[in-house]
Amino acid sequence: AAPPRQPDQRFIHTSLGVRYLTLYVKDMKQSLARLKNAGVKLEGETPVDLGGGSYLAVVKDPDGNFFELIGPMKP
Repeated sequence: AAPPRQPDQRFIHTSLGVRYLTLYVKDMKQSLARLKNAGVKLEGETPVDLGGGSYLAVVKDPDGNFFELIGPMKP
């Protein structure tokens, strides 16, 4: 039997299974502050203004799973 190996999770499309989840948040500003306080870095050039008052931010967990947060940036 071949030894186990870590799957390639550098990108969304490089691994099979659930690797990308979308979460809708009530307050993007508060969510970003909590992520920053926890030492979580944003992926890519996010947050991105989606228009209509909604923003999108992407983070990865320690296992390499992507989490997309979508919600309003409250004042």
